[in-house]
Amino acid sequence: MMKNKLGLALTLLISILVSHIVLAQQARQFPYFISLTGDEKPDEITEYFGVTNIPVPDERYSDRGIALTYKVGNIEQTFTGFALDDIEFTSQFGIIVEFKYAMIDGHTFNGRYGDGLSMFLYDSSNTLEIGAHGASLGYAYRNSDEGGSLPGLNGGYLGVGLDVFGDFKMRSGNRYERKEGIYFEWDEPGSHVTIRGAQYKNNRYKGYPVLYTINSDFRRSTNRAKLEYDTGDYDYHDEQFSKRFDLRPGYDYRGNIVYNTVIVKVVPNHEREGSEVEVKIRNQSGEGNIIDKFFYPNTFKTRDQFGDLYDFETQIPEKFKIGFAAGTGGAFQVQLVKDVKVTLPYQHETEDVRAIFCSGEGNNDGRKVRFDPYENSDFYSGSVANPSSGNSNYFIDYDSFRFEDEEGYDLNDGNPFAYTQPGVGTWSYDGERTVTFTATEDNLPEGEYSVYYSAKGVMRDEGPFGEEVYRSRPTKLTVVVSKCKKLVNPLMPTKLRIKEPN
Repeated sequence: MMKNKLGLALTLLISILVSHIVLAQQARQFPYFISLTGDEKPDEITEYFGVTNIPVPDERYSDRGIALTYKVGNIEQTFTGFALDDIEFTSQFGIIVEFKYAMIDGHTFNGRYGDGLSMFLYDSSNTLEIGAHGASLGYAYRNSDEGGSLPGLNGGYLGVGLDVFGDFKMRSGNRYERKEGIYFEWDEPGSHVTIRGAQYKNNRYKGYPVLYTINSDFRRSTNRAKLEYDTGDYDYHDEQFSKRFDLRPGYDYRGNIVYNTVIVKVVPNHEREGSEVEVKIRNQSGEGNIIDKFFYPNTFKTRDQFGDLYDFETQIPEKFKIGFAAGTGGAFQVQLVKDVKVTLPYQHETEDVRAIFCSGEGNNDGRKVRFDPYENSDFYSGSVANPSSGNSNYFIDYDSFRFEDEEGYDLNDGNPFAYTQPGVGTWSYDGERTVTFTATEDNLPEGEYSVYYSAKGVMRDEGPFGEEVYRSRPTKLTVVVSKCKKLVNPLMPTKLRIKEPN
């Protein structure tokens, strides 16, 4: 009986500890990172295959990343997708998604590889069901007059297409493939970065309109098109020359895969009823804005697959999930994704602080060092569409301060304003602008002694910066114990701020 009681108590204790850890992890939901470089399916993702009963080959999971399209023997897997299953985010905050991708190998059709891959945001209340293959990149639909139409992404809100064949942006009008898009005679299709919008209401066979597209290699005079929301037509013109880059870098001269990094930022603008969107790409030559911030409204005019004007309607989902898909057709290539990082726009910015503690010949017990943890910080306030920043009590919720470890776990649940480091000293916060380190030993050995802290912004009606997900990163406070050459008075506090090296 005693053994059973002990077992029950141990089970209860483990359950409580696990619950506490899960809650703590939820409090640090962002930044989120997943490498996707293992040799088997990550537990954190949900997958969708474009064909049933697909075997899971070694080619899909490797240190190269997840292969969205791949080849096993003579069989080509032409479209698949996956979503990050253990992270969803509210549309109140907006999101920044950063990932690396590569396009390698394969064969061409009409001299071009294809087709490309998409990163998308979709309504998290929907199950993951990606869109059509080929030029639809697993995001848009593919209607057919001959039967066998394929729907677009289930619950799709926004799709960013990295399209080397060039047809993701186009309106398709043949009887085997119909989809909405741009009807324009480009000099040459070329590589394009293209933004498509949401499905039309609950109809997965309509919508997903092209909002913005830009050619990446500048082989023609007209390289950009943007939807005019009042007319449903497109504004065409030449974009800045500095935005040229290779969408399919392939391999370097040593035979190593070359990855591009894509950064997509989506920020809600509730006053205007829509979202602000921008795209950056980082390659071996540097980083640049490929698509500058533009507005994506909930309602506007666009044209359907036959070119007929209609009023498009969507709404920003309450919560999103993030996913990826890729498609091929007559042209084929292997398409890889890895190192996905998800952060919030306008995360509070804090700076690590170091202070000198001069140890003397006499008794150092009780000697203090004081410093302002917020002196070089930047906290945000207002709406995410138009925030302001500063480090006064207008921006910082002083009461949200707490001492933490390096991973962001609270060091003292009972009193977040104080932490005693055994054999070293006590760290205390005055509730406003001062952290005090008080030595508890006579002669601290020379070296560095550290603790971490975090805080939140002031909660305001128009903005989310006081939410727990906006808690600042664990920020390091360090006391450097050193035998100073000249100690004026060992009982007086000594402080020197030293900026951490970049």
